[in-house]
Amino acid sequence: MRWWCSAIAYVVLFGALAVPWLRSATDSVPAGDPLSFPDDARLLVWVLGWVAHALATDPRHLLDANIHYPLRGQLTGSEHLASTQLVGVPLVWLTGNAILVANLVVFLSYPLGALAMQRLLVAYGIAPAVAWVGGLLFALGPFRVPANLQLLQYLGLYLPLALLALRRLRDAPSTGRAIVLAVVVGAGALSSYYMAVMVALLAVTGVVLEAARRVAHRGRFLLLAGAAGGAASVVLGVVSIPYLQRGELGLGTQLGGLASLPVAGWLATGSLLARHLFGVIPTCLALGGCVLLARGGRTTRFACAVGLATLVAGLALVLAPAPVVALIEASPLRFLRAQLRFTVLAGCGIALLAAAFLDELHRRLAGRSRVALLVAVASGALLVRGVDLAGRRDRIAAASIDAPAYAMVATAAGPGEPLLELPILDARFRTRESWLPRGNLEPEGMVGSFRHWLPLLTGHSGYPPPHRQMLDDALAMLPDAGAMRDLVDLTGVRWLLLRPPDYWAAPAVREGLLRADGVETVGTWNGWTLARVDWTSRRPEWIAALAAGPRPGHTLLGTPLAELPGPTLRGRIVASGTMPRTVLPGVRFSTPLLVTNEGPAAWPVSIPPGVPDDHTVRAVVRWQPETPDAAAWSEEVRLRRDVLPGETIAQALPLVAPRVPGPYDVDIWLEQKGGPSALDDGASHVRERITVAVPPRA
Repeated sequence: MRWWCSAIAYVVLFGALAVPWLRSATDSVPAGDPLSFPDDARLLVWVLGWVAHALATDPRHLLDANIHYPLRGQLTGSEHLASTQLVGVPLVWLTGNAILVANLVVFLSYPLGALAMQRLLVAYGIAPAVAWVGGLLFALGPFRVPANLQLLQYLGLYLPLALLALRRLRDAPSTGRAIVLAVVVGAGALSSYYMAVMVALLAVTGVVLEAARRVAHRGRFLLLAGAAGGAASVVLGVVSIPYLQRGELGLGTQLGGLASLPVAGWLATGSLLARHLFGVIPTCLALGGCVLLARGGRTTRFACAVGLATLVAGLALVLAPAPVVALIEASPLRFLRAQLRFTVLAGCGIALLAAAFLDELHRRLAGRSRVALLVAVASGALLVRGVDLAGRRDRIAAASIDAPAYAMVATAAGPGEPLLELPILDARFRTRESWLPRGNLEPEGMVGSFRHWLPLLTGHSGYPPPHRQMLDDALAMLPDAGAMRDLVDLTGVRWLLLRPPDYWAAPAVREGLLRADGVETVGTWNGWTLARVDWTSRRPEWIAALAAGPRPGHTLLGTPLAELPGPTLRGRIVASGTMPRTVLPGVRFSTPLLVTNEGPAAWPVSIPPGVPDDHTVRAVVRWQPETPDAAAWSEEVRLRRDVLPGETIAQALPLVAPRVPGPYDVDIWLEQKGGPSALDDGASHVRERITVAVPPRA
């Protein structure tokens, strides 16, 4: 079977399976995979759109994406999809629709991945017809049914392409074939960091197994393969410098420690992988392929050896025990948090083993039995997995029904004026799965920004910015005038885009914003309101500090992390509202306070996540039971931002009631960690009597 015949057959087959998906590809994305998320789908669309926009308008600021303003370099908070952009960017320029382009790239990965596996199997000596079925099994592998845009983060087609380039280099070691190998490995590594790890492991496995073959020029093959891998690694390293410099990549992996599971846990995990990720038919065939390592022919034994090594490597990453996870967290690879994605590598091994076993069966049959075998396997794979390829469609409202709201922004706003879209969470959202994102509207706003490309104060990415907690604290206090002033001082926000009232958990916040001084409504559409903020930042140095990113020895706003002068902390804290007299055990509540810095130096407060909180000023809350011999209970609560000399800020102090009922004297005072305390100043702390009471039974 000629390669172009295989390619046409794959395109026709997958095109027929994807018709429901492709019909709505201009404003919707495929969904239905429980391990893919709508927020991430919109993030990937935004990455394609932003890169195309930046390359066409200001390539020097490619990494300075328009989210989490004023912080720069925010493209590094997600995958760059660099090699995919070589196709995606021209298509976005041509079509003007990043959603359509993302759908097309994911769709094309199916026939291209199947074709790459088919050509690899033929190169290994598998019969062409069997290889075609093997390509089909591979294309319907882990995470690929139903289709989803997160496939852009693990384009499996690079795995068989890398093995194919290695096979051809081993058969005829030449500079040209080494360059092809370098391009394939480099393109796979630059498609995503997960794929970089998988391609690297697969390439090393392939080199070892290919070098073991009794073919001439082994030394030249190893030299050229090493040079190709080195060249790809250098390119990846240069591209990765801004990504590896991010300080907040120390987040832990999502899995780990699975090696300590009981037998029932291993069986449950194996069942999940077999049924939902690999597929029942490929898994059963792969088990037969393992037997061929000892009893199969020379051709099938090599394919089985590569397949088994690939499967083991993939599962070793998926099921990495806790010590291995700890090593990953301590290395530059600590951003690889979703270990389950490495199932894609194991899926390549499953496909190779399945194809080898199928080829052995095919060789032992004759005539129509051969055809019947292949038709049965292909039909079974299509019925079990292929029919679910299109899944359901998730419509992106920002590119369809809500597009006029974002077009309104483009008409009214000037270039570079920061925009805040509220609310962040959709009050209409309901779900039983508490671990899913609860109606996050930020990704919709990112796609909506295609209409105006203004800087956004918020955004969704793999890693939130260091100042996000400070921003959230100010947003939680809206429509308070002081919180609004803080937003202007911290970000220079110029525009508010407010969604209709039914999106808001507290519609009164929306109305309060529109009535606030310095906020003027300039446009409305279908319940959406665009308002201009006619204030300017009083603290441009804060904006500059946030834009520059964290500095050692300083807070995010530039305040030195040093001990304040004086034997006592010169500050005042008073209640600005009524504290509850009675609360339930363990309940969370907040009390409004006013905090004043009466000293000569600014108080350091806002530090990046993960940085030691030495020298920061915080509020200390002590719950003293009325019973003399009972132990007091204390907690420390951070302030919401740095406090300048002579400044008073409003602070909503979150508290947690003790679980032991009874009356308590609650004291709240200020202190600097490792420095002075304000407790000795009788006017500088709050004391209230609160009773923790258990409600009477009905």
